[in-house]
Amino acid sequence: MALYQEKIFKNDYEGEKFVYPTTFVALQCLVYFVTAKACKPIPVMLFAVLIVKKSYTIQKYFFVLMIVFGVGLFIYKDGVNSSQETLWGYMLILISLLFDGCLGAAQDKMRIVSRPSSLNFMYYVNAWSTLIFIPLLFINYEGWRFVQFCIKHYEVGYYMAITVLMGTAGQYFISTMISTYGSLPLAIVTTLRKFLTILFSSLIFGNVLNTRQWVASILIFTALILDALFGKKKLIINKTEPVIKEESTIKENVPKGVA
Repeated sequence: MALYQEKIFKNDYEGEKFVYPTTFVALQCLVYFVTAKACKPIPVMLFAVLIVKKSYTIQKYFFVLMIVFGVGLFIYKDGVNSSQETLWGYMLILISLLFDGCLGAAQDKMRIVSRPSSLNFMYYVNAWSTLIFIPLLFINYEGWRFVQFCIKHYEVGYYMAITVLMGTAGQYFISTMISTYGSLPLAIVTTLRKFLTILFSSLIFGNVLNTRQWVASILIFTALILDALFGKKKLIINKTEPVIKEESTIKENVPKGVA
């Protein structure tokens, strides 16, 4: 699905570009958008601690820090001044991650309070999103521009249809993950799939990764795999209880003068 999204947003439609608010606009401002989004577990964890009052093991915090370091190493560019467009892309990424954290906390709250099934969760989230989002699209004329763009460049409909079908199937598994395991495991799983997105993007679209970026990618996804294996296990410290040798407190009363 991510590959078809990239086709939609990076294709040149007679000098025009397909645009969309916040997250997808950042795709055009940042070359390696999906790896920047690998930071998603961080705000999800932060908001879960602050709002839902969850607690995590020391290992999980360590693995998250590994991810942060890897992402920073990946997006750093030597000798390149940050342009206004790139800074705008970073700002949009931060906004998107902030909403990811809020969404994760809300999902955990719903899971704890009402325990919805995956299909119920999927239905109501999409129903309310549609009711809220469609009027806003036409109030700011974004919906009309979208319709006009699709009529003018009908070839985009093919990629969108495939994206919608794949997204629908993906939404079911996402809803199942949320209702069963919670928002943080979902964030980790969806971040893992970004490795395949980066790999296929490099092969298909020519986004060549240098050695430093490959090392950073390996660091990120190694941390994610270690988190999946050991993140929930609490550190067990073998506290050996001191062995108290019981000394005999019985004193034999030996009469004086007895050898």
